[in-house]
Amino acid sequence: MKLKSFVATGTVGLLAIIGAAQVGRWACSLMAVALTYWGGWDIAEAAHAAPWIIVASASGLAMRFMGCMRTTNGISAAARKNRPQPCPEPGVSAG
Repeated sequence: MKLKSFVATGTVGLLAIIGAAQVGRWACSLMAVALTYWGGWDIAEAAHAAPWIIVASASGLAMRFMGCMRTTNGISAAARKNRPQPCPEPGVSAG
């Protein structure tokens, strides 16, 4: 019984990896076509640049969703923590 489960899980995992690779190929092809058609790039240059653009976009999205670049209103958490407090106006009491 465990062997069937292992084979089924392995098969589904293999198909998922193959599907992800196919989606990556399609994304690179579409990016190359877009660079050629709308960007005025040469076909060879677009074909070489497309995977790098896809990788940069995917890694940026991954970092954003994982919280590596977490910001609130354009201010990172470290900058918010170290931000100086505004000085009180002269002649105004705090209490």
